[in-house]
Amino acid sequence: MKNVKDIYPINLQLFGEENGADPNAGSENAVQATEDQAENKPRMYTEEEVKAKLDHHMAQYRKSESKRIEQAREEARSEAEKLAKMNEAQRAEHERQRAEQAAKDREAAIAKREAEITRRELRAEAIETLHKRGLPANLEAVLNYADADACSASIDTVEKAFREAVQQGVDERLRQSGVTVRAGNAPDYAKMSDAEYYAATYKTGGQK
Repeated sequence: MKNVKDIYPINLQLFGEENGADPNAGSENAVQATEDQAENKPRMYTEEEVKAKLDHHMAQYRKSESKRIEQAREEARSEAEKLAKMNEAQRAEHERQRAEQAAKDREAAIAKREAEITRRELRAEAIETLHKRGLPANLEAVLNYADADACSASIDTVEKAFREAVQQGVDERLRQSGVTVRAGNAPDYAKMSDAEYYAATYKTGGQK
C-alpha cells in the first residue's frame, strides 16, 4: 500500500506558518511597539542622576560665590592700603567722594526702576490706544516711551504713516485691477470697509 503522503503530498510548513508569514513577526512587532512607546515617554531621571545635576549646579554656584567674595576682599584690601597712605585730610576727602558716588549710584538705580515702571505703564496705555484707533498692536514696538507726551506724539506719527501706507497700497491694487480713482478730497479710507471705500471713492469703467 502506498503511503498517504505519497498520494496526497502535504506541506507540513503550512501548519506552522499562515500564508507564508514569519512566525517571529508577531514578537518582533511587539518589541518594536514597546520600543516606540519608550521613546515617546518623557525621560525619567534616576535619583543618582538628579543628585548629580544638583551637585553640579551647587558646585557652579559655590565657584561663582567664591569668586565674588574674593573680589570683594581684594577691593577691601586695596581700599585699606590706599587709606593707610593718606593723611587725615586726604582720608576725609576720600570718604566724602565715596559717599557722593554711592548716593549717585542709588539715585541712578532709583531712576532706572522708575523709568522701567513708567515704560511698562505707557506701553500698556499705548496698546490700548492703538486698539481703540484700529491700529495693529505690534506698532507699539516703534513708539517712544520717554514720557507721556512723547508716547502720545509717537502714536500720532505712527498712525499717520500707517494709514498713508494702507491707502497707497489700496490705490496701487485698484490701479492694477483697472479701477479709476476719483479726484477731490477723500475721507479716511483706512477706517472704511471695502464696500464703503468703493462706494465713496471709486467708480469702475474709467468714469469719475
